[in-house]
Amino acid sequence: MVRIAPGRGVARVLWTGLATVCLLLGSDCGSPQGARQADQADRPPHIVVYLADTLRADHLGLYGHSRPTSPRLDALGEEAVVFERAYAPSSWTKASTASLLTGLDPLAHGAVSRRHRVPSRTVLVAEALSERGYRTGAVVTNPHVVARFGFDQGFDAFRDLGKLGIRPRELRSDRVHRELVDLLPRRGGPPVFLYVHTIDPHAPNNPPAPYDRLFTDDPQP
Repeated sequence: MVRIAPGRGVARVLWTGLATVCLLLGSDCGSPQGARQADQADRPPHIVVYLADTLRADHLGLYGHSRPTSPRLDALGEEAVVFERAYAPSSWTKASTASLLTGLDPLAHGAVSRRHRVPSRTVLVAEALSERGYRTGAVVTNPHVVARFGFDQGFDAFRDLGKLGIRPRELRSDRVHRELVDLLPRRGGPPVFLYVHTIDPHAPNNPPAPYDRLFTDDPQP
């Protein structure tokens, strides 16, 4: 696990990771095989932003929580760059997510209330990546992060699962993942950017069995 604290260079960590990959593969990045691998590394990467709405970092194992709440995420963290500090620009979903997808402070993008939307003149990351040849897709479950508020800008496919007649808070991540299948990268295809917005931990927090009894004998939403 590589932890990034303020002041540490991300580029150095990524370069170290590339060198490690070459060593693990038993190849020389200066050889023809290594050159092919380096050429692949130079191709635009696939990008996935996976957001778990209202999930607390201090209740995850990779951030020190004592209970086994996140074994798969912990395993991913062992092979990943893990940021030790992150700061939300707002206290609620729409404003924070708009900042995440635009890089702007809430006062700059303007989506700060239930009625406000992201202005069409504001560039979302999906728009910027689309101009660079990316195929873009999104699957969302929170009613504040939907097309009517401008969050579909730049996406080739934007799926609001709330439109299926299911209450957003009853949509679980396994349903979200099924929607992602035909949005995933294709061999030889263009680079892909995916934005995935799940809502499982959000109130009423009613997990399916057996997770509802993982830490209690009397589960309550």
